[in-house]
Amino acid sequence: MLQDKKDYIKRLVKDLEKLMIRISGLDWIKYREELVTSVDKYLGEIVGIDPDDDADEMILKVFDLSSKLRYNEIELLADALTVKGKIESNHKFLVAALEVYKRIEQVDVMTFSMVRQQKIEELEIMLGD
Repeated sequence: MLQDKKDYIKRLVKDLEKLMIRISGLDWIKYREELVTSVDKYLGEIVGIDPDDDADEMILKVFDLSSKLRYNEIELLADALTVKGKIESNHKFLVAALEVYKRIEQVDVMTFSMVRQQKIEELEIMLGD
């Protein structure tokens, strides 16, 4: 049963990865509703994020999956939080994404990622930290 759940989450993460690649070339204003619906679906299915959750709850829910996912997959979930925060102009998603990136940066000492550093800097600028 646990293996089935883990496989299901892995499949959803792969689908989310494909969606994130597709999103990168879309006009966010024109396709806003589709993007919000899609990202909401994956964040709800994979992480279990509710619209009422605050940033701390989102961070805890993402890191609850750390035993099932690799760091790059957790980073993908942070990317989804960032997209949702940008589209909806909702700071709690951006704060959660920033904290996830920072924690990954602390624990994933084997991988130095310039892209991750750029994401952290961008979110810090957006949030005024």
